[in-house]
Order: sequence, then structure tokens, then C-alpha cells
Amino acid sequence: RDSLRLFKQQLALLRRVSRGVDALVNIWQTATTSGFLSEEFALVTEGELERAELELRLAKLELDSLQTLLDSQGNLTEAIAQSALGSGLGSLAVAPGRFDDSLAEVTNFTGFLSSFLAYDEPRTYLFIGQNPDELRATGGFIGTVASLELDQGQIKDLVYYNSTDVD
Repeated sequence: RDSLRLFKQQLALLRRVSRGVDALVNIWQTATTSGFLSEEFALVTEGELERAELELRLAKLELDSLQTLLDSQGNLTEAIAQSALGSGLGSLAVAPGRFDDSLAEVTNFTGFLSSFLAYDEPRTYLFIGQNPDELRATGGFIGTVASLELDQGQIKDLVYYNSTDVD
């Protein structure tokens, strides 16, 4: 009975992680088919980022609950890892800490992507192209300067500047 409960908990965790990663894959597919920062990309990404963040937060709760269950079961973890029931998920039962680290990385990436694409607030990025063949104190002659303003995953403004006008 305890092993079934543990197995059920593991499946719930993997289901949440799978849904979160699926949302990130949908973002990637939209970027490759519709174009990065296109209107369709912005619309799909907003919803999929929200879904990914929700599922990954819920996965963290599932993982914490699983860890509590594993701690309370003691040696059951080892027995399940060696049983036929745990053969596919044994590594999760034995090393939930490693899974926790991976889950944290995916969650951090999702937060970064949301912020980078300006879903939290409008953002302006400055791009500078330098020529290393003409050495300067900053690394090279600044030949190109552009500013990119993003809001809600869409380009709001893109301005190229004459490098001689930028000081």
C-alpha cells in the first residue's frame, strides 16, 4: 500500500513537470514557425509561460510532498527502487535532491524568459556592434548601435543609431 502511494506521488510529480515542459516546448515551436517576437509568438508565449510557471510551482509542491513521504517511509525507498514497480522511477525515489535542482533550473529559466520578454514590465535593450580590428578601450570601434523596446513579448520600438552620433 505504501509503495502504491509513493508510486502515485511520483506520477503526479512527473505529470506536473511534463505539463510545464510541454508549455515551454510550445513556446519554442511557435518561435520557430511564427517567428521570434511576432504577434502570434507574443500571444502564445504569454499563456504558455503562465501555464509553465503554474505547473512547475505545483511540481515543486508535489516534490516537497514526495520528499516528506520518502523521509517518513525510511527503508521503503530502497525497496521500491529495486522493485518492478519502481524500476522506471527508482532514480527519482533514490535521489529527489537532484530532481529538485533540475526543477529549480527550469523554473528559474521560465522566470527569466518571462522577464526578458517584458511580460512583467516594458524593457529596453541596447545592442552595440564592435569591430575588434579597430581596437578601442571597450574592445573595438563601435560601428552599430540599436535600441530594442519590448512589451508583452512584442517589439514596440527598434531604432538604429549612427555610431558617430552616439557618444
